[in-house]
Amino acid sequence: MHAEYSPEQNELLLGLHHLLIDHFDDLPSFIPACLETGRQLLGLSTGILSCITDDDYEVVDVLSPLEAIRRGDHFALRDTYCDAVIREGQPTAYHAVGQRADMQQHPVYVGLQLESYIGVPVYTAQGVFGTLNFSDLKARERPFGDYEIRILEVMASMLGRLIERERREHRLFEREQLFEKSFRHGIVPKAMARPDGVIIDVNDAFCRMFGYQREQVLGLRPSELTHPDDQHITEQAYRELFSGMRDYFVTEKRYVTLKGNVIETQIAVALVRNEYGDPGHIVFEGVDLTDKNRTMRALEAANARLHRFAQTDALTGLPNRRAFDEALERECARARRTGNALSIAIIDLDHFKRINDRYGHGAGDEVLVALAEVLRSGIRRSDMAARLGGEEFVVLLPETTAAAGAGLAERLREALHAASWPVDRVTASFGVAQYDAAAMTPKTLLARADEALYAAKAAGRDRVMRAGQ
Repeated sequence: MHAEYSPEQNELLLGLHHLLIDHFDDLPSFIPACLETGRQLLGLSTGILSCITDDDYEVVDVLSPLEAIRRGDHFALRDTYCDAVIREGQPTAYHAVGQRADMQQHPVYVGLQLESYIGVPVYTAQGVFGTLNFSDLKARERPFGDYEIRILEVMASMLGRLIERERREHRLFEREQLFEKSFRHGIVPKAMARPDGVIIDVNDAFCRMFGYQREQVLGLRPSELTHPDDQHITEQAYRELFSGMRDYFVTEKRYVTLKGNVIETQIAVALVRNEYGDPGHIVFEGVDLTDKNRTMRALEAANARLHRFAQTDALTGLPNRRAFDEALERECARARRTGNALSIAIIDLDHFKRINDRYGHGAGDEVLVALAEVLRSGIRRSDMAARLGGEEFVVLLPETTAAAGAGLAERLREALHAASWPVDRVTASFGVAQYDAAAMTPKTLLARADEALYAAKAAGRDRVMRAGQ
């Protein structure tokens, strides 16, 4: 069976039908059409769409013969009939306000003498937007019916949907404008590509960095601009991007400009998905790090040179006392940790002052340089020869017992005999000591080796002595 409607109900449905057919796609035309339809269907002279924020009642649009109410007016919500709609969160209707003792002092009745009123809340996704309400100076003969209220609720629902859609479209438009402006006029090079990697747009900064005209870049793939040795760098990142494991990635990569120059860049690549969640576009941003990296490498090289200078004896080229002390600390710590043997041998040239006095300091320097070369060529790669100062040198001997260290020292002593010198025969005395992790510090180890050295000197020089020997 089909429901039968009264003539009044049929008129309401027909008015709602025309409203939907003629205006539902366009909010600016739907609002006045909605107000006019409501006025005609309800027989009321004033129709208002309001926007309510806290206690502020703003007239978004109005159709009314009353000059006291105009579009853009603001009122205190508590001074309007719509206050009850918002407070109760449901439709409110008065067919004859003057017959209600509780309403006769209401500001609207006192100021405008509005006798009849019906209002419903308008909702969006964010909550209450405002109200759709109709009123008149004349009282109605009968109260508003449920059917009239339901029709207004349908109209308010459609208004809410259109308002929400317009808000979304406005936000989308703003975002598109923001993206377009930041993309087109940004100082950072940017490009946009299809999911297959074909570049579909670039900004001016991109063209400046790569040296291309915009038309020359469109249709290329980033791989065609990438340095041959860096093609593999982003392969895994792109796989993770398209698989959904990540939304973007940042890395450093080299590219080649139109003129063939290599540029070092830091790039950020993001995948923008469409409304169905499928890959839509790839957005690329890059920063040219070429000059920065070149400067950093120069600074690192300079710092390395300064470090070497600070730890190298200027005359002999051997590590200096500072470098030796640091190495000795490390090796003592390693010996404590592993239990491996560790020894040192201190070397002091015999009668070096006589050499300086007789041949001059220039010849003395030559002797020191020659001694350094004998030590350098006579030790293992794992050993370390250093100049402690003056004519005193030391050899650090990891994983070496005192006996083995004394053997090495003896070979070095013999090598001095066989070496060529700018002066008469040169000899040296050696003191060897082994590290005892339980009883020694690096400082006491040096002291024990020094004691052995003095014992060698006291025993006639040109010999090797072990600590405790």
